[in-house]
Amino acid sequence: RVLEWALARASGQLPASGRCVGWVPTHDGLDIAGLEECPDMEALLSTPTRFWREESAEVRQYFKNEVGDSLPTEMWRQLDKLDKRIEMFADYNVEDDEYHSYDPIG
Repeated sequence: RVLEWALARASGQLPASGRCVGWVPTHDGLDIAGLEECPDMEALLSTPTRFWREESAEVRQYFKNEVGDSLPTEMWRQLDKLDKRIEMFADYNVEDDEYHSYDPIG
């Protein structure tokens, strides 16, 4: 289902929703017909700000401690860009405090 969406998206047949981590399907973009249970698309497609802030900080710390000065400058730039996107999309995310109990089926 996801591959079907990705291929249709790449060929310009389906829209996408911009998020801090890139493009994701719109709420009706994935074909969920025939599933035994209908997933909570809001939760499934969420990008919780708090989670991504923590994730970015952990990646940054890992690079600093484990890779150090040998990490290419472009990698630091990409992390900086991710941080900016996380903040840019912060107001878009809902139920940010519930990412630890994520259950897309409900």
